[in-house]
Amino acid sequence: MSHTDSFAEVIRKFLPSILKKTLAEGGTEFEMVEKIDNAFYDLARTKINLQLSIGDIDSTDAARRLQRVDEAQSTGAKLYDNPVY
Repeated sequence: MSHTDSFAEVIRKFLPSILKKTLAEGGTEFEMVEKIDNAFYDLARTKINLQLSIGDIDSTDAARRLQRVDEAQSTGAKLYDNPVY
């Protein structure tokens, strides 16, 4: 993953492995959706940290965005429906 990859490109790269692993573990459809949702939260945090590290955003903006991702995850908001980063 590079900082030039779009969010959708990153998801396309990792989605097959998430699905295969969940199925191999005998996971349910609900567990697959939960893992995909968690992957979105993790990728949003990674994107924010990459933006901070290359200077696209400052630490105050990064902290605000990370807090919004945490709040979204705690309430169950779907990042692909309502991006907060």
